[in-house]
Amino acid sequence: TSKSATLAQRIGHQKRRKLMQPMHLCNGCDRLSLILCQQELPDDERFLEISKGPEGERYDIMQRSDNLVVVKPWPFEDDKFTVNVEACDLSQVKFQSSNALTKALQEAPIKVLEWTFVKS
Repeated sequence: TSKSATLAQRIGHQKRRKLMQPMHLCNGCDRLSLILCQQELPDDERFLEISKGPEGERYDIMQRSDNLVVVKPWPFEDDKFTVNVEACDLSQVKFQSSNALTKALQEAPIKVLEWTFVKS
């Protein structure tokens, strides 16, 4: 290899795969949280891609008609669990200042969004 080889080129394939696993996990969790919090789960039991795993496998999410959530392939230890987050509904999408946004968030009603994940 030349002196100008990138770090990725200097790391062996197995080591590179091992180093990439935490990044794939972080990216997948970030994407999953965005799908849930932005309420982007598709209707009619359709699957939506979350992300690709470290081996290139595709992870998908789907909300069943009974509102339970399925991820394929199942990456979790537990066969069933529930997660929730507090959320504010804002009808206004643009604010004149950070202070105006802060005020709107403080005055907005808080609701709890909740999802139960199940292994299918």
